[in-house]
Amino acid sequence: MDSVRYHLILYISKLETSKKMYDALANLFIVSNIGQVMSLKNELRDVKITNYDTVSSYFIRISQVRDQLQAIDEVISEKELVTTILNGLPRSWEAFATSISSRKEVPSFEDLWTSCAKEESRLISRDRKEEDS
Repeated sequence: MDSVRYHLILYISKLETSKKMYDALANLFIVSNIGQVMSLKNELRDVKITNYDTVSSYFIRISQVRDQLQAIDEVISEKELVTTILNGLPRSWEAFATSISSRKEVPSFEDLWTSCAKEESRLISRDRKEEDS
């Protein structure tokens, strides 16, 4: 008890064993807040690529929210993550998104990132050729 901060003593002062005290303190710091999970899932769903974003910056934002969810033991399935990413792409990527979503197997996060980076390079190259013409 002497090594516990004063504001935490209230939570453990009436417990008899050190195991019960430890469990009570551990439960204080376990994140099981459904509000936090819902907030992060909404944030993930609302991530969209903008005109100023690159594919890499978009995927980094997605992976940051995914990692925050994993840190609180909320795992997002690969299929849900891929769907979220495809829904966040601009309308000009509609044909690309359709081709990815019509595949028999859902690509992994890393494979989708690679495919999107290749598509971004192709679109940039095409736009440069059109400007040169």
